[in-house]
Amino acid sequence: MQPYLVLAVAALLGGLALSVRVSSSKARPPTKGSRGQHNWGFVVLAVPVAFALYLGSLSTTMPGAGTCTVDATTPGVPAGGPAIATKSLKIKDPAATRISLGSDKGPANAAIVLEMDPQKTLPSPRQVPVGVDSLRRGDNPDVSVAVSTHAAFTTSSNLTVWICIERGRAGSFALDPGEYAGSVTVVDPRLPATTIPFSITLSYTNWPVVLICWSLVVLVGAGYVFVIRNEPASPTSTVDRAPLSIAEVAWFMTSPLGLASAVTGGAAALGVYASSYLGSATWGASTSDWLTLTGAMFGAFVTASTAFRFANVVSNPPPSGSGGTGATGGTDLAADPAVLT
Repeated sequence: MQPYLVLAVAALLGGLALSVRVSSSKARPPTKGSRGQHNWGFVVLAVPVAFALYLGSLSTTMPGAGTCTVDATTPGVPAGGPAIATKSLKIKDPAATRISLGSDKGPANAAIVLEMDPQKTLPSPRQVPVGVDSLRRGDNPDVSVAVSTHAAFTTSSNLTVWICIERGRAGSFALDPGEYAGSVTVVDPRLPATTIPFSITLSYTNWPVVLICWSLVVLVGAGYVFVIRNEPASPTSTVDRAPLSIAEVAWFMTSPLGLASAVTGGAAALGVYASSYLGSATWGASTSDWLTLTGAMFGAFVTASTAFRFANVVSNPPPSGSGGTGATGGTDLAADPAVLT
């Protein structure tokens, strides 16, 4: 059994043990009617911790990068064959030269069709030597070793160049996330020399590690929502506030409002994960991607959960006279915890 899985099970059992042990005699429940009950909020708080540990287990068992099945063609003169009468080779579909692998392990494959003047018969031999020129990300060193290519005549007027790009090879190379630009050249003496530019975009592949950030955001966000809910009372209020403690956060998570706020915020943060990470072709190319994603998920969590709480207060206003009064004479919603739970 994976160590991370053992820790995940231990986190759940630990949350269950704390829930049974910590009752209202140890910490004041923030809602009426909770006295004498077990604090099951520890189990709720243990769920994202266990999920993060489970994701850690998945991250260590992710499959390696795929490999190309065809080796790079060594440029050379084909074995005989008459000259081919054509003025030039033109790329039929420029979009085929833009390759996106995303977070897939790969390899990435592309088929680029070159058009030429129609021939009476299919040229023979059909194989065409192609050389790999380069593959670079910005000013970084060349990694053309990742590219395999070969070409052949597929019709009397079309030459197809197949390009295969590997993410990495053990003990040899590894492509970091980002956008790479490269080129291959047709070096067949029967044809005009033609260079074919192409690009490929790669993003971070180990998605469980990225999803761990989401789990931690849910855990920290739940505590933050409790803190801003438990803000100090107004000077005119006589309502006591719950002490800030893990037990009180757990009590809050057992309330319908606390649990619903966490679910709403978690869903919003998951939406940011999907749009920012899964929707990006080059995510992970810089450290700022991690910081931006984590901050955006936390912001989405807090915004969605507090909006849900505010909507609950608006749709269920407190009875007249409950809580303090503000400068306008209305009810001070922040002063009465009964209003917010």
